[in-house]
Amino acid sequence: MRALWTASALLAIGACWYVQHHFERRIARAQTSVESLYAMTSANERTVREAGRLRAARDAAEADLKRFGAGASLPSATAAVLEALERQARAHRATVAAVAPAAVTTSIRTPGLLAVPVTLRVRGQFRDLLAFLIDVSERTPLLEIRRTQLAPSGKRRTRVEPMLDAVIDAMMYRFTPRAHEGKSDASDR
Repeated sequence: MRALWTASALLAIGACWYVQHHFERRIARAQTSVESLYAMTSANERTVREAGRLRAARDAAEADLKRFGAGASLPSATAAVLEALERQARAHRATVAAVAPAAVTTSIRTPGLLAVPVTLRVRGQFRDLLAFLIDVSERTPLLEIRRTQLAPSGKRRTRVEPMLDAVIDAMMYRFTPRAHEGKSDASDR
């Protein structure tokens, strides 16, 4: 009888050990799978977010090409850039006082691109001008800011911060049609 009790106790202990060991292994494998799936899901979410940002950048580039590209006339492309500058200035509580393009004879031509030097005069408070310059340099296509000079304007919007006049030297770029490039290349030779 004692042997029977000992055998049944050993059998129960062995069965408990087997069940516990077997299921612990399965639980560990399941936990590893869950962690792996979580990592894949996180990576996929990052990929989807990045794809959304890339789609938005592509759409913005296509819209910019339609507005400023070779298909748009020089006056309409210039007007579109000026409208974008005016909109950005208003958004940052600044005012575009003047835009003075240089003579076309001083423009720089490279195949497919026309670069025209432009001088902008913008008035606002320092923080507003800084935000405007950052916005323009990041969001206005085909406009490169080369140099900025600040000077007090003599007017004040508030008692604390004076108004400043910013003179911004920039380069405005314009795409030229491919057919025109071929003709100008042939005539240059």
